[in-house]
Amino acid sequence: MKTVVKIDPELEYEKAKKIIDLVSKQILDPDQVSSLDSSVSNLATVARVLLEREARRRGPPKPNPKNKIPKKKNKKKREISSKLPSVKYPDLELREEVIRPDVTPICPCCSSEMKESGLFDLSEKLEVEPKKYYIQRSKRIKFNCSKCYGAIINTPSTPSIVQTSNYGDSLIIDVVLSKYCDLIPIERYAINSSPRPV
Repeated sequence: MKTVVKIDPELEYEKAKKIIDLVSKQILDPDQVSSLDSSVSNLATVARVLLEREARRRGPPKPNPKNKIPKKKNKKKREISSKLPSVKYPDLELREEVIRPDVTPICPCCSSEMKESGLFDLSEKLEVEPKKYYIQRSKRIKFNCSKCYGAIINTPSTPSIVQTSNYGDSLIIDVVLSKYCDLIPIERYAINSSPRPV
């Protein structure tokens, strides 16, 4: 690691002059004082030249990273992509279904049968029938134990091509067929969410 010492030649020169003046009154004769004074002046000039060369070599000073203004990230694109389909496309038909398991779950804490809690895990996927778009909202029932209140169990979600996607299987298949069979670029695949004229 390099240690950089900052030197101000003018300040050092002034300090040296004061020391020479103090010493010259007590110890040195006038010839020695002028010789010492010119030596100090030469040293100050050399230091000035060296500092100028170093400044040219390093180039203009870089801004301090602590004072650097952070760039504003474009959060707009991220916010739009994380919205639920019913928010992105408010004019589309909304179909809602409640998903219940075939067998009521058993509490893992006390082994008694659980009851419906009235709460849901909500997920939405954009689906399509041949060129008719709609939103499929799935409400998966949450179960809780009315005896020990020790656990909550969710109804498992229905299987999907991409489990965490906002796009349903029918839409994914339609996009893939449009791209690879009909050779339509994905950039041109658009969903018109405005209502059709009657």
